[in-house]
Amino acid sequence: SDLQNLVAALIALGQVERAAGEARAAAAADPGFLLITLCDKLSNARAIVDDVEHHGPVVWSRFNAPPTEIAWYYGQMAGLISEFADEIPHAAGLIARLNRSVDRLAVLAAEAAAPALS
Repeated sequence: SDLQNLVAALIALGQVERAAGEARAAAAADPGFLLITLCDKLSNARAIVDDVEHHGPVVWSRFNAPPTEIAWYYGQMAGLISEFADEIPHAAGLIARLNRSVDRLAVLAAEAAAPALS
């Protein structure tokens, strides 16, 4: 239902906002945290993309959220990490890879959602 979708979106937004707050606090204490977060999100996004491309849409069933919400979350995290790009030494290439992976993830998620729209 629309109400359930709204509640799920608010919960996801809360998770991203909480992660953003934690990232900002941790970055102030330890800039290395940002590099670890970047590498973690890059690894996870690439793994999802690789799995979906190799195994097909069945991969999405591993998650508790729909594909579009997963892609949205990674997009939000990539945006957050990009905000700190100047504070992450030698991370420009990794951030570019993360953004490409997130873009591909969004395409795959939209493709997975397309049959539900018709």
